Amino acid sequence: MPRVQCHKESSSQGQASGYNHRVGRHHRGPARDSATIGWRVDQLTERRVLSVTGIECVAGESYVELRARLSGEDLDGFELWFRYPTSCSDAVCACGDPFVAALLLPVMARGAALRVEGPVSSRMMQGVGTFMDVICGWWPEFEHVAVEADETDVVRSTPDLGFVASSFSGGVDSFYTLLKNEHSDLPRQEKISRLLFIHGYDIALDRADFHRAVVDRLEVVAKACDKELIQVSTNARQLAGEPVTWGRYHATVLIAVTLGLQGRLRRLYIPASYPYADLFPWGSHPRTDPLWSTESLEIIHDGCEATRVEKVLAYVSKSQVALDNLRVCWESQKGMYNCGVCEKCMRTKLNLEIAGVLHKAGALDSTLRYKDVKKMRVYGNHAERFARDNLQGLIAHGGDPRLIKALRKALSPWSRSGRKQFRRKLTRPVENAFKRMLRPLAGWVGQAHDG
Repeated sequence: MPRVQCHKESSSQGQASGYNHRVGRHHRGPARDSATIGWRVDQLTERRVLSVTGIECVAGESYVELRARLSGEDLDGFELWFRYPTSCSDAVCACGDPFVAALLLPVMARGAALRVEGPVSSRMMQGVGTFMDVICGWWPEFEHVAVEADETDVVRSTPDLGFVASSFSGGVDSFYTLLKNEHSDLPRQEKISRLLFIHGYDIALDRADFHRAVVDRLEVVAKACDKELIQVSTNARQLAGEPVTWGRYHATVLIAVTLGLQGRLRRLYIPASYPYADLFPWGSHPRTDPLWSTESLEIIHDGCEATRVEKVLAYVSKSQVALDNLRVCWESQKGMYNCGVCEKCMRTKLNLEIAGVLHKAGALDSTLRYKDVKKMRVYGNHAERFARDNLQGLIAHGGDPRLIKALRKALSPWSRSGRKQFRRKLTRPVENAFKRMLRPLAGWVGQAHDG
């Protein structure tokens, strides 16, 4: 069988001059010593390998499970699985693509090679090299690794049967992509017909009751929009952990789930979290998401042309179905659909207030107290971006002056969250510098241990 791998290249003198991330491409890596990095990858491919074996589809009572067993590293014996409804049994593909997507960041964090005993997409393998380039340029905790597969396989969906889907959590971004697509001039067969919701993604697998309550709401949306809701689940989130934080990892988990549906899925929309003007290193990004496309599946990062305020003004505020079923809360206190007080709930209520529809939103309470806005935890680049977007929206649309003053207070560097963010900005460069210094030491320790 043909073999695909990322391997080291050496010069005629035996010294590393770089290494390949994918077949047919010579690359010298990021702005670090290529000889040292190339040597480490070569050593790791010999000594440290995470293998994916026994890829199979198993039919359960109400689902079809795509699963495989991992061997090597600290994941030895772990069974990674993706479960799909029986209605999708003809779409589930027993290929290695989902496992490459789900495991690439974890092995890059460990500095171990990834070996998949099963067919993978040739086009996707080409994208994997560029993906590693981008990730290593963003975050120094990760490194380029070897990725191997027993064979390349072109999995093609039948155009007449293939469907178009969008990831759908019920948030502003999800509704924007859905409603924009529905109002577009695309032919009916090119529009979104399925909404993909993943259990184990932002709702833990053990929260069955809350998951059921959310699904009930999303089924209302799907029915009102004449779409089919596909409920899937996975245990891939158990692989997350520093430095594979959920903010960095969530997109490849989503993509891994959808790569298992290549038997019929031909296009996937991933709703964008941020507009082009505010992009920064993040798990879901227009630079990285499309790199996971295969010969039969096109992956589109959608919605970077609009801010959250613009998304609400353009489509969400005009859809009562969206207003009644928006799900934006990540804390979900006491099992509530939206808690109404966390930073995400508060920022969304501000979005709706700017559009003049907060009182119509059945999914969120219409209470917007000035003191709560003033005390918002505007911590981190993402929260600050959304808060400034709301501030500009309030000013542009003649918002309540007291609300504008309260939001300015929340954004003040002297607020509690402002002081915390300032300290973080001071310490982050030092932390990154130490991580870079420790990486060669970690490789030396690993070599000594193996010896």
